[in-house]
Amino acid sequence: MGAGMIKIASLPRSGHHWLMNLVQDACKLPCNWHKDLHLDKPGPDCLVAKTHDFDLSEGAVQFVQWRDPVESLCSWYELGIKHKNWQGGELHWKRWSIAQMQYVAEFYRKWKAVTPDERWIDYNDLRADPDKYVRLIASEIDRPVLRTVGYSTTEKRCNSDFAYYEFKHFDLLRELFKALK
Repeated sequence: MGAGMIKIASLPRSGHHWLMNLVQDACKLPCNWHKDLHLDKPGPDCLVAKTHDFDLSEGAVQFVQWRDPVESLCSWYELGIKHKNWQGGELHWKRWSIAQMQYVAEFYRKWKAVTPDERWIDYNDLRADPDKYVRLIASEIDRPVLRTVGYSTTEKRCNSDFAYYEFKHFDLLRELFKALK
């Protein structure tokens, strides 16, 4: 890995690419400064490497990006449908989300225990104050913030807008997370 490179463990759909795009724009960074470790190996110009730590074997990271588990799963599932990773459907969603909740809880348990609060980037906090996190990452990679970018966010999504929303299942997912974390 490159000298001075940092690693970020990110629960899928926790705003990582949005944050990296903001940092790139604010710091006027070139291509190849950021890599997803599950897709590519970082080169010498890489400043930030992201891991989802799917097998929970990753060593130390400098930051963790987190999102409410149910919101993360909904967004992740929709992305899978968009990219044709699966067909979708209520039964598939229910089975998939229950199975994935184990990974989500283990990810949380592993990283929350060793990550200081100031290095834990919660999606809701990121949405509320993107500039804070742009400056935090820029400082960590030793790059100046050269300009302020428009930090627009979309309106917070309501869980009931999810195509397969069902109160009982969402409640079950939340209870599973509490039990497993």
